[in-house]
Amino acid sequence: MKLIAIMPVRSEDWILKASIETALKWVDGLVILNHMSNDESVQIVNALEREYKDRVHRFDTNDP
Repeated sequence: MKLIAIMPVRSEDWILKASIETALKWVDGLVILNHMSNDESVQIVNALEREYKDRVHRFDTNDP
């Protein structure tokens, strides 16, 4: 059995990398739900998706 977490994100670049890396200590996979971020959040998640290949996945929504 695998534990998968869902993390909603909206413009949280100041703490996002630390939050994701901490969550990955406890879960097998992490789904990032990005809601209209207007900072560097998307770039941070992209980098972590490459680093943690099959463990981090991002989904975007622009619906206010």
